Amino acid sequence: MIVALLTANYATRVLLATVLCLAGMAKLINPAYTAKTIQNFRLVSKRMSAAVGIGLPIVEIGIVLGLIIPITVVVMSVIAVAIFSIQ
Repeated sequence: MIVALLTANYATRVLLATVLCLAGMAKLINPAYTAKTIQNFRLVSKRMSAAVGIGLPIVEIGIVLGLIIPITVVVMSVIAVAIFSIQ
């Protein structure tokens, strides 16, 4: 039973890390488009959209690393939930 829970926990972390990695890489490929999309949502000002367009993918990829390293899983999981609730 415990092994199954640990396996499911790890599989969930890997799945979330994969989604965030793909999303971050897609945003890093075209930061101008990412900034324009963020600007269209009107979550931040026009001046801030460029910084968020570059910063958000970096944060997402940082969370990927944190989800894989066992000691940082709890903190990174909370940050991942916060990012998903904003987007």
